[in-house]
Amino acid sequence: MTTRQQLRIATVTWVERTYHRRRRRRSLSRLTPAMERDVLKRSVVP
Repeated sequence: MTTRQQLRIATVTWVERTYHRRRRRRSLSRLTPAMERDVLKRSVVP
């Protein structure tokens, strides 16, 4: 694997694991996906 391929894989991995999980989304009322998941967990009746 070339250095360029390794860089691309590392970048995509970072974006998927870090950025997308922390980025606030308008469709989620400006919540991060993790915050939205917590809200949904609390709203579900056990």
